[in-house]
Amino acid sequence: MARGVRRRQIHGFSLCRSTLCYGATGLNGGCYGSVLLEDTPAITEALQALRRIGVRLLLDDFGTGYSSLAYLRRHPIDAIKIDRAFVADLGEDGEGDAAIVQAIIGMAKALGMRVVPEGVETAGQLRRLTALECDFAQGFHLSRPLPASGIGALLG
Repeated sequence: MARGVRRRQIHGFSLCRSTLCYGATGLNGGCYGSVLLEDTPAITEALQALRRIGVRLLLDDFGTGYSSLAYLRRHPIDAIKIDRAFVADLGEDGEGDAAIVQAIIGMAKALGMRVVPEGVETAGQLRRLTALECDFAQGFHLSRPLPASGIGALLG
């Protein structure tokens, strides 16, 4: 299960409390760069508390907006999600943003993180990402959003 994390949820550990209610095993928390914008000890402690209860933290929309390379070193991030803007023009011919995507994948792996590119909508994009040794992929090419009841059939 995945859940997006916003700044207001981090303050006062409201997310930590609600996550404990879920039973955190296997939960992924997608942090938007704006969550880390304040970069205070309280934010770091909240993220570490989530890690201690088994939540894996993913930095969402990496490469755009508020994302910063410094966040990757200062916070307990398990994976980064490459923003769909870099995947959109990625094709088998190596055109588009292949150099940027390759650099992000290489950097993440060197830091011991996983990578999830967002917005994979074609077989060509998926083949190119596979060739770049990407860990995972997310997008309509793989599956449209599903209700919880449809997950079992997908994993079959």
